[in-house]
Amino acid sequence: MRQTINHHSVSVSAPGSIMFCGEHAVVYGYPAIVCAIEQRITVSLTFRDDQQIVINSHLANYQSTLTRLTSHPKLRFVLAAIAQADLSDGVEINITSNINPNLGLGSSAAVTAATLGALSYANRHSFSHKIIHQQALKIIHQVQQHGSGADLAASIYGGTIAYQLNPITIEPLNTTLPCHIGLQYCGYKTPTAEVLAIIADKMTQDPEPYHQLYQQMGKLSRQIITAFKHHDFASIYTALNQYQTLMAALGVSDNTLNELISQAHRQPQTLASKISGSGLGDCIMTLSALAQPLPEDHHPVQLASQGLRLEPPSLSA
Repeated sequence: MRQTINHHSVSVSAPGSIMFCGEHAVVYGYPAIVCAIEQRITVSLTFRDDQQIVINSHLANYQSTLTRLTSHPKLRFVLAAIAQADLSDGVEINITSNINPNLGLGSSAAVTAATLGALSYANRHSFSHKIIHQQALKIIHQVQQHGSGADLAASIYGGTIAYQLNPITIEPLNTTLPCHIGLQYCGYKTPTAEVLAIIADKMTQDPEPYHQLYQQMGKLSRQIITAFKHHDFASIYTALNQYQTLMAALGVSDNTLNELISQAHRQPQTLASKISGSGLGDCIMTLSALAQPLPEDHHPVQLASQGLRLEPPSLSA
């Protein structure tokens, strides 16, 4: 049934995220830890009196009709959210972002969550975090086939969370790490869906080594979750470094990433360093002691306590 909605504007933002640990294994049902960060995407939505769909963003400008939505390679997640909403009237959407586009910070998840949040709030004057996560995960699978929804959970709920599929469990980890967190971009990236497909193809040829790797990854993630709860920071740093060893064994830590991680470990302030994300490019994440600055060429990351949020009218223009 198509929704008839009030003609007004609403603005909702969602934070980006970083994978702390659990990459790859989370897709196969093992736990992961993901963190929301203080870089956000804001979706400002205004309902129209006609059937036009207008989208303005730094990635692309778009116009189509509600009854004949045309695809756009840079707006796939937003258009899927609009299609899922089953609207009766057109909308104009303005998207602004302060998420660094080079650092792989869950921008697709954030824009999907913010768009669904804006549509939900405009219609119901509220949004359900659980329902939006379900809707957004459906969109992620529709657009890119693969994805655990861990980054979606961080964008929607905020904070640092333990996440697991089948059934989906989302558990806040209310512990602040006593260290700097920084990201270093390696200069190139391979789309997550492509990396997952490469590994899945290799698994079909010889599945057992991959199953063993994922089991070890899951064990380390559970250790880190327990260490968070007990404020055992030394064990967190040790387990993160061990997780990177498993990422290398999986084949997603290439020579460039390995060298960046080695360079980080040569700095005395480094506590842990590993890939953040699916690998074969993108970023490394380094944790370093507070008494000294981050290693060279790292961008500092501030974790965010808030997830999906309604922005005041002054930010909706």
